[in-house]
Amino acid sequence: LSATFNWQGTGGVQVTPYYSYIDDYIDAERLPTSVGVTDPEQEVYLKFVNESAKIYGIDISGHYPLAKHTAYGSLTATGLINYVRGKNEDTHDNLINMMPLNGRFAIVQNKGVWTNTLELELVDKKDKVSETRNELETSGYGLLNLRSHYEWKNISIDAGIENVLDKYYEDPLGGVYMGEGVTMTGTNPDPTKPYVKRVSAPGMGRSIYVGLSYKF
Repeated sequence: LSATFNWQGTGGVQVTPYYSYIDDYIDAERLPTSVGVTDPEQEVYLKFVNESAKIYGIDISGHYPLAKHTAYGSLTATGLINYVRGKNEDTHDNLINMMPLNGRFAIVQNKGVWTNTLELELVDKKDKVSETRNELETSGYGLLNLRSHYEWKNISIDAGIENVLDKYYEDPLGGVYMGEGVTMTGTNPDPTKPYVKRVSAPGMGRSIYVGLSYKF
């Protein structure tokens, strides 16, 4: 079930709430050897099972003109907010790989063949995790991105800098890195701790890109 509400005036706002119920959702349960494991650094052994689940959330987007026909062109504020939750109806556990509350807010400049964007990306901490899968939590973060688009006849050029400040962060959907710690030494100095240490994979650092397109 979903619905979209759209308000248009000087600017515009679009709101889309949604709800899904899934029968025979492919989830997992622990094998006997992993029952009772609570250490987030320790891997657990699972088997696939079909269970009931629900996924619900809301998407909100909007834009508002800040200035028109200035010496620097037009300026527009844009925003996008996403929220999603996933629950296993049989175990009441959280579903794995659910993106926490996040938003993108930007100032967009348009002048002739140029479009330039200054964007702030904000992501909340991920603390609603799957206990069954021993899913790792991640901290909230904010990133600054710059983008530029130039178009002339059939040619367009895109360039930008993602994560301008080269901020360290852990992507909530980035997966797990399992080569940290004692696995790099070849020996296990502490037998009471798991040999494989699990940590969240870091997100991408500062990234610069340039792309050229030609339409024919």
